[in-house]
Amino acid sequence: MATRLNYGAEPEIPASLYNVETEACVLGAMLNDARRIDQFSELVQFEDFHDPAHAAIFELIQSEHAAGRIANPVTLAPFVEQRA
Repeated sequence: MATRLNYGAEPEIPASLYNVETEACVLGAMLNDARRIDQFSELVQFEDFHDPAHAAIFELIQSEHAAGRIANPVTLAPFVEQRA
């Protein structure tokens, strides 16, 4: 039986297609080079992250950057530790 495609709906991506290592690389790039924050923020939304911790870190990076504060592993560590 053929599967009907619903072109008006967002496709549901199976969890097996997510790659948490890639998510970690995106976050690492953003934390190591502030120029990457704007670049990735245009391409990725927090909803795109499969790992909830990665989504939270992504939002934290964006909010700190938008407020004009430096977002790097040292400055974000206290926030991440609070949420853990």
